[in-house]
Amino acid sequence: MTHTNAVNELLMALSEISGVRAWKQQTGKARALDNDDRIIAFGLEGSGDITGIMQCKCKLGVRLEIDVKIGEDKLRLAQKNFQAMILSLGGLYIESRNKNETIDLVKKFINSH
Repeated sequence: MTHTNAVNELLMALSEISGVRAWKQQTGKARALDNDDRIIAFGLEGSGDITGIMQCKCKLGVRLEIDVKIGEDKLRLAQKNFQAMILSLGGLYIESRNKNETIDLVKKFINSH
């Protein structure tokens, strides 16, 4: 399975969970079309492939970040730092390697908060 397919399948599964709104979070750099010397950065370095918000049992919205990893891929330092920030502020950051396990973690978080 490709990374893109894994992200899309996970987004579809997340859309079926009541109270969860999630979307793709693109990050990277690109050359400007009008000037090859100009580089444009977009997104937040270290953020997950999927970002969103979940409404927990307490009715508060909580930040959701999911970084989809395939095969031997690992979190980079910027991703680990972003993960630590999200977790320290009460959000949920998942390094996803399995769609079903990720969905279970999201549901468990929602039901326990």
